[in-house]
Amino acid sequence: MTTDRIDNASRNETQRDFTKNPGLLFITTSLRLLMLRLDRLRDLVEIVRKDKAHNSTKSLRHLEKRIDFQERIAIEIKVRGLANSRQDRIDALLAEKHGIVPDKSKGREFERYPLAAEQVFAFISTYSEKVDNDIWEELEATHSSDEVKLEYASNYYASILQPDLAGELAASIFPRAVQQFNSVLGGLARTALTVSGAESLGDLPDIPWAIQKSLGKYPNDIERWAIDRRVENFVRGGIDEWRDTSLRFAEFDVEDATGSWHIIQEAIARMRLLDRASDGTVDAEYLADAGPLAPPEARIWGRLKTSGDYLSDLLDNIESLALSMALLWSTNFFNDHDSDINFFIDRAVDLESRGRWTSALGIFQTLRDTYVHPEHPSFSMTMINIWLCRQQLGTDDDAMRNSIKISQTAEPVEQAGLCALTRDWPGMLAAIEEACEGESASFTANWLMQMPLMQRAMKENPQVRRLLERKKSASTKRRLRK
Repeated sequence: MTTDRIDNASRNETQRDFTKNPGLLFITTSLRLLMLRLDRLRDLVEIVRKDKAHNSTKSLRHLEKRIDFQERIAIEIKVRGLANSRQDRIDALLAEKHGIVPDKSKGREFERYPLAAEQVFAFISTYSEKVDNDIWEELEATHSSDEVKLEYASNYYASILQPDLAGELAASIFPRAVQQFNSVLGGLARTALTVSGAESLGDLPDIPWAIQKSLGKYPNDIERWAIDRRVENFVRGGIDEWRDTSLRFAEFDVEDATGSWHIIQEAIARMRLLDRASDGTVDAEYLADAGPLAPPEARIWGRLKTSGDYLSDLLDNIESLALSMALLWSTNFFNDHDSDINFFIDRAVDLESRGRWTSALGIFQTLRDTYVHPEHPSFSMTMINIWLCRQQLGTDDDAMRNSIKISQTAEPVEQAGLCALTRDWPGMLAAIEEACEGESASFTANWLMQMPLMQRAMKENPQVRRLLERKKSASTKRRLRK
């Protein structure tokens, strides 16, 4: 059975089932699932970080008021110096007892071939207890005359030695994050093949006779099998395949997407490295695959560490690339100028809230260049956010400021935003008064208070905060009286 006959039947059936931009619906659903997972991964790392910070300060809090500030700083500097000397002391014992000398050569290659992880930790565990005991004795000798200072120094040293659980969690989460990004890219390809036609990304792979025989009664299943094989080839092809396919069939360059493909390139190289060497020992293949964003500590025979900060940057980059790729991809295959793009706006605003102004700007600009035409109901709000991001990044200019001044809108909420951009406080207060009227006043005020532009205005002008707080509570009081 050929894929040509399957294509027509499946495409017609799909169009009967979904008559209002099913492609964007499928892609947005895929993105919602991705963002839900990314948010959960962020929350996990943040919970562990906060827990460590809480535990670190808990043992010190009751002592802080009993020691002069300058004395506390001096104790902490001394303790950090001892903690930093811990590894050097262990290295000295390893060299003295076993002739094991750490390789401190610079550059991308070590002079010595490293011991295996279990061998290193076996030797380290032998001497770490001795080193720790020596350090404890030094702390005790330094502060033996003052029990409070001794307790503070001891607790501070113990807090430094706490294991990096956030880093361990990040290393465990990292492969899942890359897999989820690949899944979204696969969803883009699958949606194009399903909605726009089975040949919209070139020829599908041949269908083995065994599959035709097994699924012969279900033509749509055969097509979906072939589509999934094409999707697998697309995802496995990596950045070169994604760029080639996007240029040939979607008429855009992936470099136009918001985010860094170098970060993704390094993450994929890291995944492949972990497949080859579970302990993350760097090899020449990783350095070649990782490109310019291989971290400075990545040296031949060295070991990569996946920190919480590394994972946080990767998750934000995955979010930005996924959102912008989805917009650029979908506007080519199934563009509908009346499509609901509120999900994309919400995520871009969330990026603003996290201080990711460059990423947020890229998403709003992509919205403007794809779905949000001048007659779109979200056009004014999109432009307000573009201007906000540029102000925050310091890239505003006279042309932009003039565009803001001549912008007109009949919507009070949008007028409040325009006034906030120009710091026209009287105009902004009047617009808020008009926007926060009637039964929905509390909801509107609460929504405005969550917006990054309004939060900036509330910091700069206390009158704005007081008005919004009054509008938020007034409606609640009216409901209670009723």
